[in-house]
Amino acid sequence: MFVWNELVAKRGSSEVTSCILKYIELHFEQLRAGEIRRLVVWSGCCIAQNNNWWCIALYDYLIVKKYFTSIDQKFLVSGHSFLPCDRDFALIERRKNKSTVYHRKQWLEIIVNANPAFHAYYIDKEDFIDLSDIEGMFKMQPGFKIRSFHWIQFSSEEPNTVRT
Repeated sequence: MFVWNELVAKRGSSEVTSCILKYIELHFEQLRAGEIRRLVVWSGCCIAQNNNWWCIALYDYLIVKKYFTSIDQKFLVSGHSFLPCDRDFALIERRKNKSTVYHRKQWLEIIVNANPAFHAYYIDKEDFIDLSDIEGMFKMQPGFKIRSFHWIQFSSEEPNTVRT
């Protein structure tokens, strides 16, 4: 989990996409010739955070930069499903209600103590990147509406193309 002060950055598409990219860069190396790696991303229907062109451009970028051979972004049906992270945030909320926070690093302790499987990183302003160059790599098709699909796929066989 990535944590930042809201005076440093907001909680919109650019910030969320920066966090996804940072996570990938911290935990994955680019593929070697012949290596195969698939990523499946389950997303809620929040346009401001993960159901937008920034994320589509990022997933295309990750294919082009050879972090993955395919990426599937799957969307939950609005109002009918919950992601496991919803339960995770409830655990953190319970831990937070039993704590008093005086310093930003205490948030990391609250998160990690809520569940030993959690990893938390504090990030600063310089960790957020301008993704407009990445967005420009991907050619947006006129009339393409992300919200009208439940599954979007990216593949190294057809970079810069979205399959629905």
